Amino acid sequence: MNISNRKILTKAISGILSSLPIIGLTGTVLAQDFTLEEVVITAQHREQNLQDVGVAVTAFSGESLSGLGVVDSEAIALHTPGLQVSNTAGYGSKMNFVMRGVGLNDYSDHQESGVAMYQDGVYISSLNGSVFALFDIERAEVLRGPQGTLFGRSATGGLVNFYSKKPSDELEGYVKSGVGSYNEFTLEGAVGGALVEDTLLGRFAVQTKRSDGWLENKLPDGPKDAYDVNSYAVRGQLQYLGGDDFDALLQVEYGRSNPDAGAVFVRAESSSDPVTGDHFRTSSPSDDELHEGNSNFESHLDLERTFVSLTMNWAVGEYDLTSTTAYINSDKDRNEDTDMGPTSFLTTGNVTDADEILQEFRLYRDFGPMRLTSGLFMFNYQVKSLFPVDLLDGVAPWDNFTDMEKDSQALYAQLEFDLSDDFTLIGGLRASHEEVDMEYVQIYKTANVEGIIGAPLVFTEENFGPLTKLDEEYYSGNLQLNWLKSEDTLVYLSYRLGIKPGSFNAPLVAIPVEDMQFKEEQLSAYEFGVKSDFYDGRARLNLSLWYYDYKDYQGTQFKSVATFVTNSDAKLYGLDADLFWLPTDSWQVTAGLALLKGTVEDVGFSSPSEGEITRDRDMPNAPELSFNGAIAYEWEALNGTMKADVDWSYNSETFSELQNHSLGLRGSYSVFGAGLSWASADENTQVRLKVTNIGNRKYEAYVVDITDFGLTQILPGKPLYATLSATYSW
Repeated sequence: MNISNRKILTKAISGILSSLPIIGLTGTVLAQDFTLEEVVITAQHREQNLQDVGVAVTAFSGESLSGLGVVDSEAIALHTPGLQVSNTAGYGSKMNFVMRGVGLNDYSDHQESGVAMYQDGVYISSLNGSVFALFDIERAEVLRGPQGTLFGRSATGGLVNFYSKKPSDELEGYVKSGVGSYNEFTLEGAVGGALVEDTLLGRFAVQTKRSDGWLENKLPDGPKDAYDVNSYAVRGQLQYLGGDDFDALLQVEYGRSNPDAGAVFVRAESSSDPVTGDHFRTSSPSDDELHEGNSNFESHLDLERTFVSLTMNWAVGEYDLTSTTAYINSDKDRNEDTDMGPTSFLTTGNVTDADEILQEFRLYRDFGPMRLTSGLFMFNYQVKSLFPVDLLDGVAPWDNFTDMEKDSQALYAQLEFDLSDDFTLIGGLRASHEEVDMEYVQIYKTANVEGIIGAPLVFTEENFGPLTKLDEEYYSGNLQLNWLKSEDTLVYLSYRLGIKPGSFNAPLVAIPVEDMQFKEEQLSAYEFGVKSDFYDGRARLNLSLWYYDYKDYQGTQFKSVATFVTNSDAKLYGLDADLFWLPTDSWQVTAGLALLKGTVEDVGFSSPSEGEITRDRDMPNAPELSFNGAIAYEWEALNGTMKADVDWSYNSETFSELQNHSLGLRGSYSVFGAGLSWASADENTQVRLKVTNIGNRKYEAYVVDITDFGLTQILPGKPLYATLSATYSW
């Protein structure tokens, strides 16, 4: 595909996506004859129809994300079947996605998630760097299952990719302003067009947001209510058009979140059963108290993020060559009232600087009956982190320093071969090499610390030599058969091998030195899927059945105030389904379903009555049932179009941690939302009222076990929230 054709296709994609229904009919487009048109995705590094790709994908347009109230990168999980968020450090500080039970449960800043995060095709390694506002977004894609061949790094569970709106050759833009609950005020806008006709395009976007906190601090004269918002972000893009054979896109983005009262939890008391070793709650907040705290310590969060990328495309004969160069920096300064109470018993924090440099070259060739995608990926990731802990208000304080560097290179290729008009065989392989250097040093500030957590660890090359280094080669790949059963139905059967490299713990408390390293995890995934349009093109069902065989699953365990990763085998199986339906010209329906069962085998446990044992445990953050959906009705009114919609999501109960202690069992919950919007006849003006969590359902979004200090942290789900926004576009 030459560059000029790609430009035409890109414009077409933008036009299609901009017409997606605002309620979030994920993966659907409404045609003029009220049938479902194709949705174009880039799950295989090129534009394809969603229904032609043998991968379980949920796709959103930018308008649907806005309509559903998805304002940041983590909120997409509420509207995606099988996708959870492991909020180990509260809201806004860092983010771990968990997909089909696969993910990360560690709150150490140097770790990487098992579900890869991408922004505009660039891999984001830092958990801190994965937290960002969504503004001027074109679309988002959620790919379920290992994506080890084409994406590779840390895509064991799948990946989430957000795409910004790109510059166009016509002057266009929008201004959006909104108010909402807790004195929220949001201002957002973008403008773009041709700076030099047919040669240089530009686009600039900005967002700022303020609101008061919603977690009320009941302590008299205590700090402010928590989870206020004070953030802004800017993005600039320049695109150079060098004729039919070359184009280049430079993107620079900066964002900062600096609330007055940062990430905090709600307190419960907990203890350990002297016989079974189970950790259980001795007291817990009622539903009415779940959005209340009694903190005497003003937590804070200051998170800055810089994103720079340069993407260049060449048409070289019959080949399409793409180069992506990127730099991402995330700086975080955070402290937390860990004991969540009126006295200073336990406080913690993070000061982290993470830098990522990435270079990828990708080559694509269409040979007619064969298509080849190949590439070279090079990656450097450096993290320096300070994690201070203060126990008993200065009686036992200590600092934990992490200094880690990763260097990784990978070669990959995927070949698609048409066996006939109906059958396509796909095979791919990725070979990776990775080196990791790790230093971890504990400094005790008083003599009391050693008596509480043991001797300090100085994990350096000088002291422990090769134990501080990893130098490994990894291989991942896929084999798949696609059967185009009819013009409207695709059936696929796939095997995918995903690899997440090994790394190091930074445990805060004493663990054996040999446990500082943990091994790579290997996920063998078997999947059968069907994608079908029916009901005269007015309905679409995408269904996948899958089975995962895990070797050395990287499971996270809690100990004292620390987390550390161990390896165990695991088995998971489940079903995903996405349904889209247009019952009439005015009604639109979408629904998603995920069924899952997961078991982690032979998890180590120190039993008070039996000593060191192993036992099977339920996979954490893996509800056996989750579903979501939305219904919308639109009609002509007030010289424009009105639309009313409702949406919902449900998650069954699940454990927050690997040992399945009873205190970590989170109950099932449902969250409902509703919206009402009006758009002018020319679609340039829009007003929207959106309410999330109707009924103000109180539920536990995450639980952190620190029973060694008699405490359990509870992260409450976000409360009822209403916003009213007005948008003018041109």
